[in-house]
Amino acid sequence: MTLKTSQIEVGNGITTGFLQVLAEELNMNMNQMHYGNFNKASLDVVDTYVAVSSGGEGGSNAMSGTGPKIRAAGAVAYQALLGMAAAKLNVPVGVLTVKGGVVSGGGSQVSYGQLVGGQLLNLTVNPASLNPGVAPAKPIANYTTVTIPNTVQRIDIPEKVTGEYTYVQNVRVPGMCMGGLFVRVGRVRIRTTRMWR
Repeated sequence: MTLKTSQIEVGNGITTGFLQVLAEELNMNMNQMHYGNFNKASLDVVDTYVAVSSGGEGGSNAMSGTGPKIRAAGAVAYQALLGMAAAKLNVPVGVLTVKGGVVSGGGSQVSYGQLVGGQLLNLTVNPASLNPGVAPAKPIANYTTVTIPNTVQRIDIPEKVTGEYTYVQNVRVPGMCMGGLFVRVGRVRIRTTRMWR
């Protein structure tokens, strides 16, 4: 499962937090979850050009602002997947169980991947955001990933420790220029500086 959102990692661990919320709603394991460029085995990247803008982000409001939207999308996707699994396994939705993205019921099982089969699920997310435990989201009593104490390791830390992480100020685009506005007491001086070409 790859989560694509317009929110970027700014050092507060939201990439891991967002994946925890989605994994919880989908009954998947964290090792099955990927957040764009943190997935070394994939070419998928978090790109604000291909992801719908989910609004602004700040260090203290990223989870509270975007987390409920991800929870709502996960809950809607989960219900759709359960419906598909019930039809495939020929059993009522109420008898299905899900663990690690595998749906079981009636003595058979099917994975999310087998259900979707590379197709696009065109779903309407309504309501657009859900707080923890609010139906159709997963009941808080059933949480296994978003728990305290939490054993989930932040996915952004290893590259930050080794110096491999690319911060937005380190992004280099061919032909990129930088301008600056310098203000002095009593007058304004504008200087444009070409960083590289």
